[in-house]
Amino acid sequence: MAPKSTKPRDPKGRSLSEVKNALRALINRPGREADAIAYIEEVVTGFGGMGVGAGGNRNDRGAAISLAANHESSLQIAIERKEPTANRTATFERKIRKGYALGLFGDETKNNLDLIRWIRNAFAHSPSPVRFSTAEIESACALLKLPAPVGKADDQGEATGRHRFRLACERTGIALRYVPRKVTALSSK
Repeated sequence: MAPKSTKPRDPKGRSLSEVKNALRALINRPGREADAIAYIEEVVTGFGGMGVGAGGNRNDRGAAISLAANHESSLQIAIERKEPTANRTATFERKIRKGYALGLFGDETKNNLDLIRWIRNAFAHSPSPVRFSTAEIESACALLKLPAPVGKADDQGEATGRHRFRLACERTGIALRYVPRKVTALSSK
């Protein structure tokens, strides 16, 4: 009997790289006139007061981009705590690599950060309307590992794609903001 793979897979059995390729294909999918009209309606509705946290027609695109931007800021803060001269204009991908190289997080968090970046890119660059219910986005969100909040049970299976994305961004972002500063000298006491 072969050992069970420890590599993350979405509910359809796709690997992290297969999900990444599906998101890349979503971005490169040619748009139609109807898609352009739907995209404009989506953006106007989202920025007209019915977006990220408001009731009514939710703007998934705005939520994904905003949550990922806050998450990227948390990563930058963590990097600067370890390396105050860090480049503030580095791409999200380079920040992830830098944080990993500095030992700020392990493989699971790196996978989450990459997924958040890929999901954000799909929302930001797809010419077609994209929602958290879009198959490619759902698969990517299913691969996110939710850090358990302090003192609470693990809730890996309880969330929709949008909810999983929000929780992964919030919880990992909070953890990154509280990475201790670089120790320059040990106490002699």
